[in-house]
Amino acid sequence: MGIFNKIIDNFKSNDFSVSGNKKLRTINKEFKDSFNLSLLIYKGNQRADESLSFADLNKKTSIDVDTSINNVDLEIKASMTIKEVEGLFFDTFGVKVQIGDKKGKLIGSKFDSITLGEASRQEYQ
Repeated sequence: MGIFNKIIDNFKSNDFSVSGNKKLRTINKEFKDSFNLSLLIYKGNQRADESLSFADLNKKTSIDVDTSINNVDLEIKASMTIKEVEGLFFDTFGVKVQIGDKKGKLIGSKFDSITLGEASRQEYQ
């Protein structure tokens, strides 16, 4: 079943439209709907309040958050590793994110090399 899942993961992708005023709760919901995983978003080193937007985060952290983002689409595939997705958010928006399971529990940095598809299927446990 493993090779079959990897082939499917290569074709499973979703675009996310993210703007500076989009609430973190909405971004997390769209991520969870797509990958059955949680997107844990931080302001600095603390979890951000999900009622905030990226623009609000910029006011509450010393890290510059790119609030000029205006409906930027990110193509994220199930075949991408956790590390790649986390890096994509940081490089694009200047925001630290981590991937959690569907209940919001952090998967952990020792599993950075697994794909979103593998994480969704809990193949790392």
